[in-house]
Amino acid sequence: MLNESYTFFILDLIFSVVQAFLFGFMAFWFESSHKLLVRSGGRLLSLLAALASILVVINWITGYEVLYDISLNTIIIFIILIGWIAGRNHRYETRINFSEKYLFKGVILESTIKKISEWLAYVTYIYYLGIGLNSFFLTYAIISEQFNILIAWLSFLFFPISVTFSPLYVGFKYADWIPALIQYGGFLSAALVFNFSQKLLIDSSEIERESPPSEKDARAVWRQSNSVHLI
Repeated sequence: MLNESYTFFILDLIFSVVQAFLFGFMAFWFESSHKLLVRSGGRLLSLLAALASILVVINWITGYEVLYDISLNTIIIFIILIGWIAGRNHRYETRINFSEKYLFKGVILESTIKKISEWLAYVTYIYYLGIGLNSFFLTYAIISEQFNILIAWLSFLFFPISVTFSPLYVGFKYADWIPALIQYGGFLSAALVFNFSQKLLIDSSEIERESPPSEKDARAVWRQSNSVHLI
């Protein structure tokens, strides 16, 4: 049904996407916490993960033989950094209830992070399209092999749900779960990337404001927020 090298490439791509963005979510979740202990532990884990990837890249640059994927490790470093910044920004937007002039003093690279969010959303759409086309041809291969080409085309025309369940049919009948892993894992990994892109957005409308405070009151709240380890 699937070429072995092609199958390996698709599975490796899906696993790489999941691995990279799970690290990003880890950095985001910990850094967005209002508890200093949680943030400190998260920063340590994020730093260790980033260092592990940085060492792989440094070894490659200095000419050592590297057994790991250089591009993946580079992406992991970037995603961890973006996740950390997004988590910090989210903590600021949900913690302080006063005018934007002072709220966004603590936000890092606001416009850049928002732009990265847009780029990741576009990448997700392309990734979804690729996974969708892969699922179409995968389902076509499964049905045409089990029945015939005519049945395969008729199933797409009148029973499009066959695209969803044909990998399960192969899994239960032949104990071959690779097609299901590629199809469902691909869509889940795309959803993971899209969800991460939305975490990068700063929505100031979530902040409750009855009326803008005076500059004096805003400065007082700012000093108080720093005293509770907001930074």
